[in-house]
Amino acid sequence: MIKFSRVARNRRVSFPLVIDQPLLRFGVLGGAQLTGSALSFLTAVIITQVGGATVFGQISLSLSVLSYALIATNFGTDVSAVRMAATHPASVGGMLPAIFLIRLFFASVSFGAIFLLMPLLQPDPQGQLVVLIICASLFAACFFPAWLPQGTENLKVTALCVLGPFAATFLLTVISGLVAPSAVAFAMSRIGGDALVALALSCWALRFYSRTGWNVLRSTIGDLLRQSGPIAGTQMVRGLGFFSDILVVSFFYDDAVLGHFSAAYRIYLLLVAISAMYFIVLFPRLARAAVSGGGALRAELRAALLWTVPATAGLLLVFMGVVPWLLPLAFGQDFAAAVPALQLLGVAAALNFVHKNYSRALIAMGQPGSEFRMTAIATLVGVALKVIGTWHWGITGTALAIILGEAVLLVLLRCSATTKLVSETAR
Repeated sequence: MIKFSRVARNRRVSFPLVIDQPLLRFGVLGGAQLTGSALSFLTAVIITQVGGATVFGQISLSLSVLSYALIATNFGTDVSAVRMAATHPASVGGMLPAIFLIRLFFASVSFGAIFLLMPLLQPDPQGQLVVLIICASLFAACFFPAWLPQGTENLKVTALCVLGPFAATFLLTVISGLVAPSAVAFAMSRIGGDALVALALSCWALRFYSRTGWNVLRSTIGDLLRQSGPIAGTQMVRGLGFFSDILVVSFFYDDAVLGHFSAAYRIYLLLVAISAMYFIVLFPRLARAAVSGGGALRAELRAALLWTVPATAGLLLVFMGVVPWLLPLAFGQDFAAAVPALQLLGVAAALNFVHKNYSRALIAMGQPGSEFRMTAIATLVGVALKVIGTWHWGITGTALAIILGEAVLLVLLRCSATTKLVSETAR
Protein backbone atom coordinates (compact mmCIF):
# COMPACT_ATOMS: atom_id res chain seq x y z
CA MET A 1 0.00 0.00 0.00
CA ILE A 2 1.01 3.59 -0.52
CA LYS A 3 2.36 5.05 2.68
CA PHE A 4 1.58 8.70 3.25
CA SER A 5 3.35 10.48 6.04
CA ARG A 6 1.41 12.87 8.28
CA VAL A 7 3.32 15.73 6.68
CA ALA A 8 2.46 14.60 3.14
CA ARG A 9 -1.14 14.01 4.16
CA ASN A 10 -1.62 17.51 5.50
CA ARG A 11 0.55 19.46 3.06
CA ARG A 12 -1.44 20.92 0.20
CA VAL A 13 0.38 21.27 -3.08
CA SER A 14 -0.35 24.72 -4.46
CA PHE A 15 -2.28 24.47 -7.72
CA PRO A 16 -3.02 27.63 -9.70
CA LEU A 17 -6.32 28.84 -11.09
CA VAL A 18 -8.44 27.15 -8.44
CA ILE A 19 -11.99 28.45 -7.97
CA ASP A 20 -13.82 27.36 -4.80
CA GLN A 21 -17.39 28.35 -5.64
CA PRO A 22 -19.12 25.02 -6.48
CA LEU A 23 -22.03 26.61 -8.35
CA LEU A 24 -19.71 28.76 -10.44
CA ARG A 25 -17.63 25.73 -11.31
CA PHE A 26 -20.76 23.78 -12.19
CA GLY A 27 -21.94 26.63 -14.40
CA VAL A 28 -18.64 26.80 -16.27
CA LEU A 29 -18.37 23.03 -16.74
CA GLY A 30 -22.05 22.71 -17.64
CA GLY A 31 -21.56 25.41 -20.26
CA ALA A 32 -18.50 23.55 -21.58
CA GLN A 33 -20.55 20.34 -21.83
CA LEU A 34 -23.40 22.13 -23.63
CA THR A 35 -20.96 23.73 -26.06
CA GLY A 36 -19.24 20.39 -26.62
CA SER A 37 -22.58 18.69 -27.26
CA ALA A 38 -23.48 21.39 -29.79
CA LEU A 39 -20.15 20.88 -31.57
CA SER A 40 -20.70 17.12 -31.52
CA PHE A 41 -24.10 17.65 -33.16
CA LEU A 42 -22.58 19.90 -35.83
CA THR A 43 -19.86 17.30 -36.43
CA ALA A 44 -22.55 14.68 -37.03
CA VAL A 45 -24.37 17.04 -39.41
CA ILE A 46 -21.19 17.63 -41.45
CA ILE A 47 -20.45 13.92 -41.70
CA THR A 48 -24.04 13.16 -42.72
CA GLN A 49 -24.30 15.96 -45.27
CA VAL A 50 -20.88 15.42 -46.83
CA GLY A 51 -20.35 11.68 -46.44
CA GLY A 52 -23.90 10.36 -46.58
CA ALA A 53 -25.82 7.86 -44.48
CA THR A 54 -23.39 4.98 -45.04
CA VAL A 55 -20.35 6.93 -43.84
CA PHE A 56 -22.30 8.27 -40.86
CA GLY A 57 -23.40 4.73 -40.00
CA GLN A 58 -19.80 3.49 -40.06
CA ILE A 59 -18.65 6.37 -37.85
CA SER A 60 -21.57 5.91 -35.42
CA LEU A 61 -20.90 2.19 -35.01
CA SER A 62 -17.20 2.85 -34.43
CA LEU A 63 -17.95 5.49 -31.79
CA SER A 64 -20.32 3.10 -30.00
CA VAL A 65 -17.57 0.48 -29.85
CA LEU A 66 -15.07 3.10 -28.70
CA SER A 67 -17.32 4.43 -25.93
CA TYR A 68 -17.64 1.03 -24.28
CA ALA A 69 -13.97 0.13 -24.82
CA LEU A 70 -13.00 3.40 -23.10
CA ILE A 71 -14.74 2.21 -19.94
CA ALA A 72 -12.50 -0.86 -19.95
CA THR A 73 -9.38 1.17 -20.79
CA ASN A 74 -9.89 3.72 -18.01
CA PHE A 75 -10.75 0.89 -15.59
CA GLY A 76 -12.32 3.27 -13.09
CA THR A 77 -9.13 5.33 -12.71
CA ASP A 78 -11.00 8.41 -13.93
CA VAL A 79 -12.84 8.35 -10.56
CA SER A 80 -10.46 6.66 -8.09
CA ALA A 81 -7.55 8.89 -9.11
CA VAL A 82 -9.65 12.02 -8.46
CA ARG A 83 -10.22 10.83 -4.90
CA MET A 84 -6.53 10.11 -4.35
CA ALA A 85 -5.39 13.41 -5.90
CA ALA A 86 -7.89 15.37 -3.77
CA THR A 87 -6.96 13.69 -0.49
CA HIS A 88 -3.23 13.11 -1.06
CA PRO A 89 -1.95 15.72 -3.55
CA ALA A 90 1.68 14.78 -2.83
CA SER A 91 1.03 11.39 -4.47
CA VAL A 92 0.21 12.86 -7.90
CA GLY A 93 3.69 12.31 -9.32
CA GLY A 94 3.58 8.59 -8.55
CA MET A 95 0.04 8.21 -9.83
CA LEU A 96 0.70 9.69 -13.27
CA PRO A 97 2.97 6.90 -14.56
CA ALA A 98 1.01 4.25 -12.66
CA ILE A 99 -2.26 5.24 -14.33
CA PHE A 100 -0.52 5.44 -17.71
CA LEU A 101 0.71 1.84 -17.35
CA ILE A 102 -2.69 0.59 -16.15
CA ARG A 103 -4.50 2.25 -19.03
CA LEU A 104 -1.91 1.14 -21.57
CA PHE A 105 -2.42 -2.48 -20.51
CA PHE A 106 -6.22 -2.33 -20.72
CA ALA A 107 -6.11 -0.30 -23.95
CA SER A 108 -3.98 -3.03 -25.54
CA VAL A 109 -6.34 -5.76 -24.33
CA SER A 110 -9.42 -3.83 -25.50
CA PHE A 111 -7.93 -3.04 -28.91
CA GLY A 112 -6.90 -6.67 -29.34
CA ALA A 113 -10.42 -7.84 -28.47
CA ILE A 114 -11.92 -5.38 -30.97
CA PHE A 115 -9.52 -6.64 -33.66
CA LEU A 116 -10.48 -10.27 -33.02
CA LEU A 117 -14.21 -9.51 -32.95
CA MET A 118 -14.05 -7.30 -36.02
CA PRO A 119 -15.86 -9.71 -38.39
CA LEU A 120 -18.82 -9.72 -35.98
CA LEU A 121 -18.77 -5.97 -35.41
CA GLN A 122 -18.43 -4.83 -39.01
CA PRO A 123 -18.43 -7.07 -42.12
CA ASP A 124 -17.49 -4.28 -44.56
CA PRO A 125 -13.69 -3.97 -45.10
CA GLN A 126 -13.74 -0.15 -45.17
CA GLY A 127 -15.98 -0.14 -42.11
CA GLN A 128 -13.48 -2.37 -40.33
CA LEU A 129 -10.69 0.08 -41.09
CA VAL A 130 -12.82 2.94 -39.72
CA VAL A 131 -13.48 1.02 -36.50
CA LEU A 132 -9.76 0.31 -36.00
CA ILE A 133 -8.74 3.92 -36.69
CA ILE A 134 -11.30 5.38 -34.28
CA CYS A 135 -10.60 2.76 -31.61
CA ALA A 136 -6.92 3.66 -31.77
CA SER A 137 -8.09 6.63 -29.65
CA LEU A 138 -7.89 4.16 -26.75
CA PHE A 139 -4.14 4.77 -26.69
CA ALA A 140 -4.64 8.54 -26.67
CA ALA A 141 -6.83 8.01 -23.59
CA CYS A 142 -3.76 6.64 -21.79
CA PHE A 143 -2.25 10.13 -22.00
CA PHE A 144 -5.48 11.94 -21.02
CA PRO A 145 -5.08 12.81 -17.31
CA ALA A 146 -8.49 14.45 -16.86
CA TRP A 147 -8.51 13.17 -13.27
CA LEU A 148 -5.64 15.50 -12.34
CA PRO A 149 -7.35 18.88 -12.88
CA GLN A 150 -10.55 17.44 -11.40
CA GLY A 151 -8.79 16.22 -8.26
CA THR A 152 -6.89 19.50 -7.86
CA GLU A 153 -9.99 21.57 -8.75
CA ASN A 154 -8.35 23.41 -11.62
CA LEU A 155 -11.36 24.86 -13.41
CA LYS A 156 -9.72 26.00 -16.64
CA VAL A 157 -7.96 22.72 -17.36
CA THR A 158 -11.03 20.68 -16.38
CA ALA A 159 -13.10 22.74 -18.82
CA LEU A 160 -10.48 21.99 -21.49
CA CYS A 161 -10.87 18.27 -20.75
CA VAL A 162 -14.63 18.56 -21.26
CA LEU A 163 -14.69 20.84 -24.31
CA GLY A 164 -11.29 20.22 -25.94
CA PRO A 165 -11.95 16.86 -27.66
CA PHE A 166 -15.26 18.10 -29.12
CA ALA A 167 -13.70 21.32 -30.43
CA ALA A 168 -10.59 19.68 -31.88
CA THR A 169 -12.62 16.92 -33.56
CA PHE A 170 -15.06 19.47 -35.02
CA LEU A 171 -12.23 21.56 -36.47
CA LEU A 172 -10.51 18.56 -38.05
CA THR A 173 -13.84 17.26 -39.37
CA VAL A 174 -14.45 20.58 -41.12
CA ILE A 175 -10.99 20.35 -42.69
CA SER A 176 -11.59 16.74 -43.73
CA GLY A 177 -14.95 17.64 -45.22
CA LEU A 178 -13.33 20.35 -47.34
CA VAL A 179 -10.16 18.48 -48.36
CA ALA A 180 -10.88 14.74 -48.48
CA PRO A 181 -14.43 13.77 -47.42
CA SER A 182 -14.42 10.05 -46.67
CA ALA A 183 -15.13 7.71 -43.76
CA VAL A 184 -11.40 7.16 -43.21
CA ALA A 185 -10.70 10.91 -43.19
CA PHE A 186 -13.49 11.56 -40.68
CA ALA A 187 -12.17 8.71 -38.54
CA MET A 188 -8.71 10.29 -38.62
CA SER A 189 -10.32 13.55 -37.51
CA ARG A 190 -11.64 11.87 -34.39
CA ILE A 191 -8.37 10.25 -33.36
CA GLY A 192 -6.50 13.43 -34.31
CA GLY A 193 -8.73 15.55 -32.06
CA ASP A 194 -8.31 13.17 -29.12
CA ALA A 195 -4.54 12.98 -29.64
CA LEU A 196 -4.10 16.77 -29.79
CA VAL A 197 -5.94 17.33 -26.50
CA ALA A 198 -4.17 14.39 -24.85
CA LEU A 199 -0.81 15.84 -25.91
CA ALA A 200 -1.69 19.28 -24.52
CA LEU A 201 -2.84 17.81 -21.20
CA SER A 202 0.23 15.59 -20.95
CA CYS A 203 2.50 18.59 -21.41
CA TRP A 204 0.55 20.45 -18.71
CA ALA A 205 0.84 17.47 -16.37
CA LEU A 206 4.60 17.11 -16.86
CA ARG A 207 5.31 19.93 -14.43
CA PHE A 208 3.87 17.90 -11.58
CA TYR A 209 6.70 15.43 -11.91
CA SER A 210 9.16 17.96 -10.60
CA ARG A 211 6.78 18.93 -7.78
CA THR A 212 5.73 15.59 -6.47
CA GLY A 213 8.26 13.16 -7.91
CA TRP A 214 8.17 10.38 -10.47
CA ASN A 215 7.89 6.98 -8.90
CA VAL A 216 6.24 3.92 -10.35
CA LEU A 217 5.70 1.54 -7.48
CA ARG A 218 3.93 -1.81 -7.66
CA SER A 219 2.08 -0.82 -4.50
CA THR A 220 0.79 2.32 -6.23
CA ILE A 221 -0.50 0.30 -9.17
CA GLY A 222 -1.95 -2.27 -6.76
CA ASP A 223 -3.79 0.39 -4.73
CA LEU A 224 -5.21 1.96 -7.88
CA LEU A 225 -6.37 -1.41 -9.22
CA ARG A 226 -8.03 -2.33 -5.92
CA GLN A 227 -9.89 0.98 -5.74
CA SER A 228 -10.66 1.21 -9.45
CA GLY A 229 -11.87 -2.35 -10.07
CA PRO A 230 -15.33 -2.00 -8.47
CA ILE A 231 -15.72 1.46 -10.07
CA ALA A 232 -14.92 -0.02 -13.49
CA GLY A 233 -17.46 -2.77 -12.81
CA THR A 234 -20.09 -0.17 -11.93
CA GLN A 235 -19.37 1.84 -15.07
CA MET A 236 -19.58 -1.24 -17.28
CA VAL A 237 -22.84 -2.32 -15.68
CA ARG A 238 -24.29 1.19 -16.12
CA GLY A 239 -23.04 1.19 -19.71
CA LEU A 240 -24.87 -2.07 -20.35
CA GLY A 241 -27.95 -0.55 -18.72
CA PHE A 242 -27.88 2.43 -21.09
CA PHE A 243 -27.25 0.14 -24.06
CA SER A 244 -30.22 -2.05 -23.09
CA ASP A 245 -32.56 0.95 -23.34
CA ILE A 246 -32.07 1.13 -27.11
CA LEU A 247 -31.69 -2.64 -27.57
CA VAL A 248 -35.04 -3.50 -25.95
CA VAL A 249 -36.93 -0.99 -28.11
CA SER A 250 -35.20 -2.26 -31.27
CA PHE A 251 -36.23 -5.83 -30.36
CA PHE A 252 -39.94 -5.06 -30.07
CA TYR A 253 -40.47 -2.29 -32.64
CA ASP A 254 -39.42 -1.13 -36.11
CA ASP A 255 -36.86 1.49 -37.06
CA ALA A 256 -39.43 4.30 -37.10
CA VAL A 257 -40.39 3.76 -33.46
CA LEU A 258 -36.74 3.28 -32.56
CA GLY A 259 -35.96 6.59 -34.25
CA HIS A 260 -38.60 8.40 -32.18
CA PHE A 261 -37.26 6.91 -28.96
CA SER A 262 -33.63 7.57 -29.94
CA ALA A 263 -34.40 11.26 -30.45
CA ALA A 264 -35.88 11.53 -26.96
CA TYR A 265 -33.10 9.40 -25.51
CA ARG A 266 -30.44 11.67 -27.02
CA ILE A 267 -31.83 14.60 -25.02
CA TYR A 268 -32.00 12.41 -21.90
CA LEU A 269 -28.31 11.51 -22.24
CA LEU A 270 -27.48 15.21 -22.64
CA LEU A 271 -29.26 15.95 -19.34
CA VAL A 272 -27.31 13.15 -17.64
CA ALA A 273 -24.03 14.45 -19.11
CA ILE A 274 -24.68 18.01 -17.88
CA SER A 275 -25.54 16.81 -14.37
CA ALA A 276 -22.29 14.82 -14.34
CA MET A 277 -20.41 18.13 -14.50
CA TYR A 278 -21.65 18.97 -11.01
CA PHE A 279 -20.15 15.81 -9.60
CA ILE A 280 -16.79 16.65 -11.14
CA VAL A 281 -17.01 19.71 -8.88
CA LEU A 282 -18.47 17.93 -5.85
CA PHE A 283 -16.41 14.76 -5.68
CA PRO A 284 -13.05 16.25 -4.57
CA ARG A 285 -14.89 18.06 -1.76
CA LEU A 286 -16.54 14.82 -0.65
CA ALA A 287 -13.21 12.99 -0.79
CA ARG A 288 -11.47 15.55 1.44
CA ALA A 289 -14.45 15.57 3.84
CA ALA A 290 -14.23 11.78 4.10
CA VAL A 291 -10.61 12.07 5.27
CA SER A 292 -11.81 14.36 8.10
CA GLY A 293 -14.40 11.81 9.24
CA GLY A 294 -18.00 10.71 8.79
CA GLY A 295 -19.42 13.86 10.39
CA ALA A 296 -17.70 16.16 7.89
CA LEU A 297 -18.75 13.98 4.97
CA ARG A 298 -22.35 13.86 6.18
CA ALA A 299 -22.41 17.68 6.43
CA GLU A 300 -20.98 18.04 2.91
CA LEU A 301 -23.47 15.53 1.51
CA ARG A 302 -26.39 17.20 3.28
CA ALA A 303 -25.36 20.59 1.86
CA ALA A 304 -25.23 19.11 -1.65
CA LEU A 305 -28.67 17.52 -1.29
CA LEU A 306 -30.20 20.70 0.14
CA TRP A 307 -29.76 22.47 -3.17
CA THR A 308 -29.67 19.60 -5.70
CA VAL A 309 -33.08 18.20 -4.76
CA PRO A 310 -35.11 21.47 -4.96
CA ALA A 311 -33.07 22.73 -7.94
CA THR A 312 -33.64 19.46 -9.78
CA ALA A 313 -37.38 19.56 -8.99
CA GLY A 314 -37.66 23.14 -10.28
CA LEU A 315 -35.74 22.41 -13.46
CA LEU A 316 -37.86 19.30 -14.02
CA LEU A 317 -41.06 21.35 -13.95
CA VAL A 318 -39.59 23.75 -16.51
CA PHE A 319 -38.44 20.82 -18.65
CA MET A 320 -41.93 19.27 -18.63
CA GLY A 321 -43.35 22.50 -20.01
CA VAL A 322 -40.66 22.95 -22.65
CA VAL A 323 -40.63 19.37 -24.02
CA PRO A 324 -43.87 19.57 -26.08
CA TRP A 325 -42.29 22.11 -28.43
CA LEU A 326 -38.59 21.24 -27.92
CA LEU A 327 -38.65 17.76 -29.46
CA PRO A 328 -40.63 18.66 -32.64
CA LEU A 329 -38.50 21.79 -33.06
CA ALA A 330 -35.22 19.86 -32.82
CA PHE A 331 -36.16 16.77 -34.86
CA GLY A 332 -39.35 17.56 -36.77
CA GLN A 333 -43.10 17.35 -36.20
CA ASP A 334 -43.10 13.58 -36.75
CA PHE A 335 -41.29 13.19 -33.44
CA ALA A 336 -44.15 14.69 -31.42
CA ALA A 337 -45.21 11.12 -30.63
CA ALA A 338 -42.11 10.77 -28.44
CA VAL A 339 -43.00 13.76 -26.21
CA PRO A 340 -44.57 11.65 -23.38
CA ALA A 341 -41.51 9.38 -23.34
CA LEU A 342 -39.15 12.35 -23.14
CA GLN A 343 -41.13 13.89 -20.27
CA LEU A 344 -40.79 10.63 -18.35
CA LEU A 345 -37.08 10.46 -19.20
CA GLY A 346 -36.75 13.93 -17.65
CA VAL A 347 -37.95 12.40 -14.36
CA ALA A 348 -35.37 9.62 -14.78
CA ALA A 349 -32.62 12.21 -15.35
CA ALA A 350 -33.69 14.01 -12.15
CA LEU A 351 -33.47 10.77 -10.15
CA ASN A 352 -30.07 10.09 -11.72
CA PHE A 353 -28.88 13.53 -10.59
CA VAL A 354 -29.98 12.90 -6.99
CA HIS A 355 -28.62 9.37 -6.58
CA LYS A 356 -25.18 10.38 -7.86
CA ASN A 357 -24.76 12.28 -4.56
CA TYR A 358 -24.89 8.98 -2.69
CA SER A 359 -22.76 7.05 -5.20
CA ARG A 360 -19.97 9.62 -4.98
CA ALA A 361 -20.23 9.63 -1.18
CA LEU A 362 -19.68 5.87 -1.15
CA ILE A 363 -16.61 6.18 -3.35
CA ALA A 364 -15.31 9.06 -1.19
CA MET A 365 -15.53 6.71 1.81
CA GLY A 366 -13.53 4.08 -0.05
CA GLN A 367 -16.59 1.88 -0.62
CA PRO A 368 -16.77 1.46 -4.42
CA GLY A 369 -17.72 -2.20 -3.93
CA SER A 370 -20.99 -1.15 -2.30
CA GLU A 371 -21.76 1.16 -5.22
CA PHE A 372 -21.08 -1.71 -7.65
CA ARG A 373 -23.39 -4.14 -5.85
CA MET A 374 -26.25 -1.65 -5.64
CA THR A 375 -25.82 -0.67 -9.30
CA ALA A 376 -25.75 -4.30 -10.46
CA ILE A 377 -28.97 -5.11 -8.59
CA ALA A 378 -30.75 -2.00 -9.90
CA THR A 379 -29.57 -2.64 -13.46
CA LEU A 380 -30.90 -6.22 -13.45
CA VAL A 381 -34.24 -5.00 -12.08
CA GLY A 382 -34.26 -2.17 -14.64
CA VAL A 383 -33.66 -4.47 -17.64
CA ALA A 384 -36.51 -6.76 -16.55
CA LEU A 385 -38.83 -3.76 -16.14
CA LYS A 386 -37.83 -2.41 -19.58
CA VAL A 387 -38.75 -5.68 -21.27
CA ILE A 388 -42.17 -5.75 -19.55
CA GLY A 389 -42.85 -2.02 -20.01
CA THR A 390 -41.82 -1.89 -23.67
CA TRP A 391 -43.83 -5.00 -24.49
CA HIS A 392 -47.04 -3.67 -22.98
CA TRP A 393 -46.86 0.12 -23.40
CA GLY A 394 -44.29 0.89 -26.13
CA ILE A 395 -41.63 3.56 -25.71
CA THR A 396 -43.68 5.23 -22.97
CA GLY A 397 -43.41 1.98 -21.05
CA THR A 398 -39.65 1.92 -21.71
CA ALA A 399 -39.29 5.40 -20.25
CA LEU A 400 -41.43 4.48 -17.24
CA ALA A 401 -39.26 1.42 -16.64
CA ILE A 402 -36.12 3.60 -16.76
CA ILE A 403 -37.70 5.81 -14.06
CA LEU A 404 -38.40 2.80 -11.86
CA GLY A 405 -34.85 1.50 -12.37
CA GLU A 406 -33.37 4.85 -11.35
CA ALA A 407 -35.72 4.99 -8.34
CA VAL A 408 -34.59 1.53 -7.21
CA LEU A 409 -30.96 2.60 -7.56
CA LEU A 410 -31.64 5.78 -5.57
CA VAL A 411 -33.18 3.81 -2.68
CA LEU A 412 -30.37 1.24 -2.66
CA LEU A 413 -27.57 3.82 -2.81
CA ARG A 414 -29.18 5.99 -0.15
CA CYS A 415 -29.58 3.05 2.23
CA SER A 416 -26.00 1.90 1.64
CA ALA A 417 -24.48 5.39 1.97
CA THR A 418 -26.52 6.18 5.10
CA THR A 419 -25.44 2.93 6.75
CA LYS A 420 -21.78 3.56 5.95
CA LEU A 421 -22.00 7.18 7.15
CA VAL A 422 -23.51 6.13 10.47
CA SER A 423 -20.70 3.61 10.89
CA GLU A 424 -18.02 6.18 9.99
CA THR A 425 -19.52 8.80 12.33
CA ALA A 426 -19.68 6.33 15.25
CA ARG A 427 -16.05 5.38 14.63
